[in-house]
Amino acid sequence: MAPQEFEDRTTSERLVEEVSAEMAELHAAIDAADQAVADHLGVNRTDLRSLVLLLRHGPMTAGRLATELGLTPGSVTTLIDRLERAGYAQRQRDRRNRSRVFVRTSDGLQVAAGELLGERGARARRLGGTQTAEQLALVRDFLRRARADQVAFAARVRSLPRLRHT
Repeated sequence: MAPQEFEDRTTSERLVEEVSAEMAELHAAIDAADQAVADHLGVNRTDLRSLVLLLRHGPMTAGRLATELGLTPGSVTTLIDRLERAGYAQRQRDRRNRSRVFVRTSDGLQVAAGELLGERGARARRLGGTQTAEQLALVRDFLRRARADQVAFAARVRSLPRLRHT
């Protein structure tokens, strides 16, 4: 191997390690920010995840919410009950199929969350505004691949037998 190739490989490996470390730090920072939002709203993290899904995708059935969150239908029913009591969500019957029920966010949550999520979005736009379109496209594509890889990793872990501590 030529000296330049050895140097490039070492630099590349070092950068991969640095990117991995920065992703872990970013994950921890996002976790902390999500916890702060959950605390502000007075909900737990799973409840917050469900509210973010509903805000992002609009009303959905309890079954779809359960699938998106990886929860059982019974636990999602309890979750929806909590969100209704807190005034953040409500059940709404489908006008065409009365047996079908959707979960939607309340107007009050949309105002409260809109302010917080709007600030988060504005911060991201400010950060992105310092980059070229090509740089942003590279970051976007990297993050998409990283997300897909994490989804695949989670699926693999779920397929493993559960460890039992004795």
